Amino acid sequence: MAVGISKLNSYLIHDTDSQQIHVLQEVLIFLTLLTSLLQYMVQRMTYQSDLRRIVTIISDAKVAAWGPKMIPVDGKRKVSTHPKKL
Repeated sequence: MAVGISKLNSYLIHDTDSQQIHVLQEVLIFLTLLTSLLQYMVQRMTYQSDLRRIVTIISDAKVAAWGPKMIPVDGKRKVSTHPKKL
């Protein structure tokens, strides 16, 4: 009888280990998906802000080159390279 209980006990221990491994795998998959989603969201936010900054730089350059009426001006134009202070 003791041998039967020993075998049953070893099966239960093995089953518990496989369940723990299965839960660990699920947790790792969830964490991988979560971090991927967060990284995508942050990357999208920084992309949008970079895009707005580039559009602003381009429009500022056009105004500096052509003037506010977008008409070419003869002669030299003084352009400031220092950023605007708020």
